Amino acid sequence: MSDPGTGLSPASTAARSASGRARRRVLPRRGLAELTVGARDPLGILDRQNSVRVPELIPLRVERMSQSPFAFYRGTAALMAADLAQSPHSGILVASCGDAHVSNFGFYASPQAASGVRSERLRRGRVGSVGVGRQAPGDQHRDRRAGDLAG
Repeated sequence: MSDPGTGLSPASTAARSASGRARRRVLPRRGLAELTVGARDPLGILDRQNSVRVPELIPLRVERMSQSPFAFYRGTAALMAADLAQSPHSGILVASCGDAHVSNFGFYASPQAASGVRSERLRRGRVGSVGVGRQAPGDQHRDRRAGDLAG
């Protein structure tokens, strides 16, 4: 049976496993820990995003983003995308909807889903898990464990 969207036959489990192992030889997991940040203009990135937003709502967005580090993180996916754009990645595309952080789990079946690089989605999810842990009161080691579990 072929995929209705592409007309291609889905790969077998063995073929997908072999493809994953081949990609891992090219880019080992430790290579995903590298961050290559080039010159970027964080305020310019946010300004470009704001240029297509409803102008009257921008102050509200800024106010919400300033409430906590995690709120800022949620509102600045474009900054992290700019940082990760030059970093090594797996090249494996996944369907996702919105931002890959813990507040969005469960919404991937949306018609707004788009493809994205799996390793970048995983990095963003892991950082979000740590952010949630740091924001919550209590156990000082919880954020570290959350990052370990997410990674």
